[in-house]
Amino acid sequence: MLGEQGLLSNTLMVAAVNEAGQGSWSAAVSNLHEAIQISKEIGDKWQWEESTSHMAHLDFYRGHFGASRLLYEQASASAEIRRDKKMINRCQAGIASVMLATGDFGGALQILRTTNSYGPTALALMRAGEQSEAYSMALKVKDRFKGRRTKYYVLKSFVAVCDVFLQLYESSVRNRDLDRKMSDRQSSKSGRFDLNLTKSAATFLASPSPHQRTSGGSGGSAGEGVDPEQQAEDPDTLQAMCQEWIDKLTQFSTVYALAGPRTLLCRGRLRLISGSPVEGLKLLRKSQQLAAKMQMPYDEALALQLLSRHTKGSARESQQAAQEAQEIFSRLGVDPGL
Repeated sequence: MLGEQGLLSNTLMVAAVNEAGQGSWSAAVSNLHEAIQISKEIGDKWQWEESTSHMAHLDFYRGHFGASRLLYEQASASAEIRRDKKMINRCQAGIASVMLATGDFGGALQILRTTNSYGPTALALMRAGEQSEAYSMALKVKDRFKGRRTKYYVLKSFVAVCDVFLQLYESSVRNRDLDRKMSDRQSSKSGRFDLNLTKSAATFLASPSPHQRTSGGSGGSAGEGVDPEQQAEDPDTLQAMCQEWIDKLTQFSTVYALAGPRTLLCRGRLRLISGSPVEGLKLLRKSQQLAAKMQMPYDEALALQLLSRHTKGSARESQQAAQEAQEIFSRLGVDPGL
């Protein structure tokens, strides 16, 4: 009898996982509630922790962050008694993801440093202003989408890495544009000054000083010995990495509908940063609409927030999007300034 009940609990959990991956929340919640209850009645701690952690994942994607964290903490406490390091790691990473979403970056990073969750760790470092370290950590993520063998809750890691590379890419493009403007100004000033110089004087000024000839700062060929910090500032490198991870998200979304809103959001962000605002805004609107349809309020608010910042043609539309995003964030207990 216990074996049959255990099998039923596991079957219900597997069904719920598949339903959650497609955003079928009602059916997933019903099956998980039953799986949790059965495993509790028969005293199967591992099965109870598995089902409870899946309920925590499900609540996270629905924006129920408080409920999600509580469930992760309960499953983690049970796993501590059994000394199940794998389950503890999963639950602690889940708790940290909730903290990241709600703005507790320091607390999230403190937890993540004890796990092997490189994607969320990279995002926590990025949020804490450690760009170089965030880049290096993101490079450690070797996730490859393997169809249904890749669990739907791994979406957190895929999204985190995309977010890190998109933020780095946006920053590098902004810095490059500023450098070009400064260079153009300097060239203009230099050009006016050179008109007053004789040819010999100009040649003298252009030649390197003895100190410059012997300095190692300009030695070596271009690109030689490029370190991760330099790569983290190169727009072309970062754009390619953004596209690589968005392609993975796109694969993810073909199997798990749950990934659809964030895939569209990341594609829209990439287009905006790359200088295609019309296409970018179109993708953001699709992301917002799909998130609303799938009852994923956090993703919906993220799309609305970006729409409010990048909609230039209509102040009214921008203000309305900002207000709607603010209302959702407030309801979810999220800092809208993230």
